[in-house]
Amino acid sequence: IYVFTDVSCPYCHRLHEQMDEMNGKGIEVRYIAWPRGEQHMPNMEAIWCSEDRHAAFNVVMNGAPIAPANCKNPVRAQYQLGLNMGVNGTPAIYNAEGVYLGGYLSTSELVKRLEN
Repeated sequence: IYVFTDVSCPYCHRLHEQMDEMNGKGIEVRYIAWPRGEQHMPNMEAIWCSEDRHAAFNVVMNGAPIAPANCKNPVRAQYQLGLNMGVNGTPAIYNAEGVYLGGYLSTSELVKRLEN
């Protein structure tokens, strides 16, 4: 699945906490940056610019600050992609074919929607 996400989003936190459970069900999750406001853009860019994006994302999701970073990154392009696809909030979950599955979903509900 592809998930438009932002580290400031409470439901994105809940979804992220289910990552091990989703992976255990064979669901691969790929995050797409979709900052919910300009003030959240620096955090998402810093995560992208980190050597270990996964670890940096976890650090910020756990409430710790991350040092600002500047690099060539796709965060603004990913945000624009979301706008073009009709994303208006996070999380926004899509299957591999680009079909919208919903916002926050439990792992069991996500499995059901992927099977349909």
